[in-house]
Amino acid sequence: MSKKKCVIGIILAMIFSFGVSMSAYIFFSENMIAQVILEAIDVAGLIGIIIAFGQKRELGFTLGSCIEGIKLNFYVLVTAVPFFIYHLVDWLLGNGGPDFYTNSVLSALILLLTAGMREELLFRGVAFNFIKATGESSRQMVIKASVISALLFGIIHFSNYFFGQDLLSTLCQVGYATAIGIFFAAVYFRSKNLWVNMAVHFFFDFAHVNIEEVMGIKGDVLGESMYALVYSIITIAIGLFLMREKKLKPLLQE
Repeated sequence: MSKKKCVIGIILAMIFSFGVSMSAYIFFSENMIAQVILEAIDVAGLIGIIIAFGQKRELGFTLGSCIEGIKLNFYVLVTAVPFFIYHLVDWLLGNGGPDFYTNSVLSALILLLTAGMREELLFRGVAFNFIKATGESSRQMVIKASVISALLFGIIHFSNYFFGQDLLSTLCQVGYATAIGIFFAAVYFRSKNLWVNMAVHFFFDFAHVNIEEVMGIKGDVLGESMYALVYSIITIAIGLFLMREKKLKPLLQE
């Protein structure tokens, strides 16, 4: 893929995706069924863009790739389970909890379509794959595509600041979103299965909602900053470990 085609594809995907998503947020903020429909259109459109730009093979999967994807995502799953259990127990005890647990199935479905499917399709299915396709098949290119797509993924989370999230939490979110973006890119390249990433990404966000409140560090500059820093360093380190030469070489020769 030429660099020009890559840039056009990424920009087109972002304009389309966030255009549809913002329409859902602005015009149908009180209509969850309409939001689900629009987010489903968003997902379908991104799949169409991936296919139109010659990357259909990146949407494939096998049972073996599913198992590999789950194994490689072990780190994310292990860190998410305790928070999921916390929210679940809190909800079962009648103490309320995040909207995804107390509102309706539609809330969880919207999260699946947005944080799970849309973000993986946009930042791994489009950005990572398109960038990777512009150069030679090498570990350096895989890392380059991982870092650039992860930076885009992290930066886009700054938009939460304009929707009422405080600046500190937003900056921390940008940091660990970038880190998890590198990790997800590594897992995706190793497993060749974007669909497992979608499911794990959804579970990660489903479990980590309101994490600052759960950990008692909400509004604590030192607490939030240190958590974001430590989590980001560990996540990036694991992501780069997954992309070590020994593991990537056989995949690059396929």
